[in-house]
Order: sequence, then C-alpha cells, then structure tokens
Amino acid sequence: MSRTSRFTTLATITAATGAMLALGTGTAAADEWPEPGSWVYEITNAVTPTDLDFWNPSANKIRIVSPYGKSTRIVCFSFHGSTFDCWQGDADGNAHKLRMQELPILGPVFFYPS
Repeated sequence: MSRTSRFTTLATITAATGAMLALGTGTAAADEWPEPGSWVYEITNAVTPTDLDFWNPSANKIRIVSPYGKSTRIVCFSFHGSTFDCWQGDADGNAHKLRMQELPILGPVFFYPS
C-alpha cells in the first residue's frame, strides 16, 4: 500500500471514529453482562483513539471507541486469540454490548452503542 493510500485510509478511519464518538454519546438500553467463563474475561489493556497504540496496526490490544474511554468495566469474549464480543459498563455499572466493526489496517474496533 502506498504512503498516500495509507494516509487516506487513516484519515478516513479518524473521521469515522470522530463521527461515531460525537454520535455515540446518547443513552443506550442496558444489556446483560455475559456469564463468567473460561473465555469471558475483564479487559485491562484496552486502547482508545487518544492512545498511540490505537493507531498502531501491530499493537495486539482491544480497540474501543466509547464516551467512557477506559474508565468503566470492560468484559470481552475471546477464543484462541480472537475477540468476538465486548461489553462496557456505563456510569451506573450497567452493561452495554459494544458493536464490532472491522476497519482497514487496524482490524476489529469495538464501538459503544448510540
């Protein structure tokens, strides 16, 4: 991929992320926290768009876009190194299932529901 093409792709991702942050600050109906199990675990190494590793395609971290950043509980379902679902708590601790979207270069990014 050419340098110009990468820049254009990153600019598009940045714009989309900004738009989803701006639109995704509404209150969404609460979901249920997943049942604890061997493939469900609490995340402590998530990154948000303000972290440099969010934009590093080789960083093996969970990328989230949320009005809560990393300040509330995040739980994910993963199996064999692949993360399939994540939930994040709101300010009151209610669970909200994050929407996963596969983004070019970065891979899966989890978005707080709007």
